[in-house]
Amino acid sequence: MPTRKNANPAHRTAPEGPEPMTDLVYEAKMLVDLLPNLEDSFDKEGLPVEFILKRGRDRADAKARKEEARDQQTREQEANAPAHPTSDPV
Repeated sequence: MPTRKNANPAHRTAPEGPEPMTDLVYEAKMLVDLLPNLEDSFDKEGLPVEFILKRGRDRADAKARKEEARDQQTREQEANAPAHPTSDPV
């Protein structure tokens, strides 16, 4: 393997091919598995009242924005629809 004069010494000993990436992914997964699961580390009932109210307000705001967008889309569709449906002349 040809090397450059200023090559990093770590690059000279690093293996080549797909194996290093597989090893790196495996080691990363192992490190993540060592960390505790934080989902169960707090009591949802013990949260501050301000936090609970903010979460509820954020949900209500998101729902209102979604309903407003749906209503706006309905109004646009009604405005673009023909006033009277065309029928075949008899």
